[in-house]
Amino acid sequence: MRVIGLTGNIATGKSLVATRLAALGADHTDADRLAHQAMEPGEPAWEGVRRRFGDSVLHSDGTVDRPALARVVFADPVALADLESIVHPQVLAQVDRLLESSSADTIVIEAIKLIESGLLARCQSLWVTTCRAELQLERLRRDRGLTTADAVRRMNGQPDAAAKVARADVLLVNEGSREDLLAVVDKEWRCLTAGAAPQSTSTVTVSEQPGRVLIAAEGEHTAAATPLPGCDRRLDCASPARLPRLLRPLIAAVESHERSPHLHVPRQTGYLQFMRGVGFQEVSDRVRESGYAVFRR
Repeated sequence: MRVIGLTGNIATGKSLVATRLAALGADHTDADRLAHQAMEPGEPAWEGVRRRFGDSVLHSDGTVDRPALARVVFADPVALADLESIVHPQVLAQVDRLLESSSADTIVIEAIKLIESGLLARCQSLWVTTCRAELQLERLRRDRGLTTADAVRRMNGQPDAAAKVARADVLLVNEGSREDLLAVVDKEWRCLTAGAAPQSTSTVTVSEQPGRVLIAAEGEHTAAATPLPGCDRRLDCASPARLPRLLRPLIAAVESHERSPHLHVPRQTGYLQFMRGVGFQEVSDRVRESGYAVFRR
């Protein structure tokens, strides 16, 4: 059994990817839906929600008023943490039961807080959807009818996207068309069914080529660190969906060769979020090529 963990912040295309994977043959488990079910009257988390938040977040029939609860928790980080401490253990237990009973070859566990809840430990690879914050805001206003203030509140109530991107095995940057995103999903699915999908144990190799160019490779997927004047290196990934997986060992190799290197990366969402997620900061005191940003720890 192959277990894919699928996560990404709100309005980045996570549900679209999950739907496509299910259509391709995966067994899809929506952990966020399980969380909603756990809060239904008579279910384990319902009483905890009522005790912590009171009757003001309940409808007259006793069911949880999810919009009312959302307004409370997305405005108060402590309240959000309390809600998660009530719901997450119930979701973990339910996912464990589903995994034990499933006979599927591939299972996708979709959750917005897959990493933070502990669900990632059940997965063999991590797929992450992401996009620019401006696009998230636009989609929340257009597709969900949220006000700008409500949309920003929800976005700010979620973990930093960069931390998720930094840990991804498959990165899905959803800034083009629906067809663009699904084409990448289909390609990664073909890799999965052919036995060439990324697993939690890295098989990336890093080698030094002529001209001190470092190459990270995993199968057909490659990334390069090309020397620039001084201790600078330019990073380029020929396989954007594998960018985090390839750049993690590639940067480690660069840092073993150079002390405090400045790393030049294309000014694109995947690169920028990844660099921030692994602890680099963008700097402005360096000559750079057009279209590139420069980072240093």
